[in-house]
Amino acid sequence: MGGSLYAVGTVLWVRVLTTTDLSFAYPFAAIGYAGGVLLSQVLLREHVPPSRWAGLGLIAVGIILVALSASSPA
Repeated sequence: MGGSLYAVGTVLWVRVLTTTDLSFAYPFAAIGYAGGVLLSQVLLREHVPPSRWAGLGLIAVGIILVALSASSPA
């Protein structure tokens, strides 16, 4: 099952890269890090320290800035 999910993710990633600039698409890969932390807290009941939440906040701000840059003129 894990291999199948990895294969689907790879196909989707290649599809994204064929339609989008890498400099725009690549920062969105960081969403996976945030998802991993959220799932570890919810499903595994892991303690997430405030410094890690701050880091995830910085990642989120970066992704938002990249997303906003797509709508601004070059």
